[in-house]
Amino acid sequence: METEINASELNDLRRMNDLLQSKLDKQAIVNKDLIERIVREKSGTLNKETSILIVFTILTLPFCYWVFYSLGFSLGFRIATIAILAVSLLMSIYQQVTLIRKRKLDEGILLYAEKMQKYRRQNHWWIAIMAPVLLLWIGYFVYDNFSRSGDVHQAIALSIAGIVGGIVGAILGTVQFKRQQRMAKEIIEQIELLKNE
Repeated sequence: METEINASELNDLRRMNDLLQSKLDKQAIVNKDLIERIVREKSGTLNKETSILIVFTILTLPFCYWVFYSLGFSLGFRIATIAILAVSLLMSIYQQVTLIRKRKLDEGILLYAEKMQKYRRQNHWWIAIMAPVLLLWIGYFVYDNFSRSGDVHQAIALSIAGIVGGIVGAILGTVQFKRQQRMAKEIIEQIELLKNE
């Protein structure tokens, strides 16, 4: 009689174990799906923001040339401005195509984490290069502004406006940079969580 009870209890324990195991398996699948969805959403946001930046830069190229031409800035300054914008555009397109596209996520989540690490490193490298370039550009702007203008007051006003615009642009760019870096870091952390499960 006791063997029947023990066998019955053993069968109940096995069924309970199987039930718990299936619940744990479902929970792991749900967690994996949730993490992948979060990663896709964040990478989609990065993708969208970079697309907007690309469109904005494309529209800015002819506008900046036209404005600086109509204000009488030198050809050298206009070419330098277009060159800086064009290099920025190419960098954004490169990152868009090779690093942050959501389709890259389909290649494998661990490979995507490596691409996000590369994206973060490139952004740091990009800021380190572009900060001094933009400072030189602002200096060139002020120099060209004073050398082309016969009216000192107008040159001072335009220089102040350009410097204020540069400061506002630097602040907005820094905020955007930090936001993108944070999103990329969160994507990497989510993938690490998934990897550890």
